[in-house]
Amino acid sequence: DVADRLTVAGTPEDWIQWLTDSYAPAGLNHALVSFTDPFTLESWAGTRIDDLRSLSEQVRLFGEKVLPAVA
Repeated sequence: DVADRLTVAGTPEDWIQWLTDSYAPAGLNHALVSFTDPFTLESWAGTRIDDLRSLSEQVRLFGEKVLPAVA
């Protein structure tokens, strides 16, 4: 239950909704963001997510879509 309240995964729209509807109203104004590298995920955990974007694409999407919406 706690992890579900402290983490989010999904589209830029999912991030924006979580940050504006849950995170900020809780009084939080700083976040540690972590991205999932598909290569590392597959190498270390043996897990492959077919539609997982590359690490650089995840960072780009966050910077271009999420940050401007919550700034």
